[in-house]
Amino acid sequence: MKNKIISRKAINLILAGTVVFIVWVAFFDEYNFLEQRRNRRKLEQLLEQQARLKRKIAFDRQKIYELRTNPENLEKFAREQFRLKKENEDVFIVVEE
Repeated sequence: MKNKIISRKAINLILAGTVVFIVWVAFFDEYNFLEQRRNRRKLEQLLEQQARLKRKIAFDRQKIYELRTNPENLEKFAREQFRLKKENEDVFIVVEE
């Protein structure tokens, strides 16, 4: 009978220790569940941003290639972006509302 009481006390102590450990790891540890969730969310955002920036870089490289290889595209770009014009030419800027 005495062995059963000791083993029950040991089991209760082990169970209490386990519960305390799980609570500590879940909420108070440096790498708790909430922090891991925030880190995963931030990682997903950074990966999306990386993919978006890679697409933008590819688009810009293509645009630069087109501007360097085709003088007509370069002239069109200069006229649109910098509002350049030829001599004896009037430019009208239409602003859409």
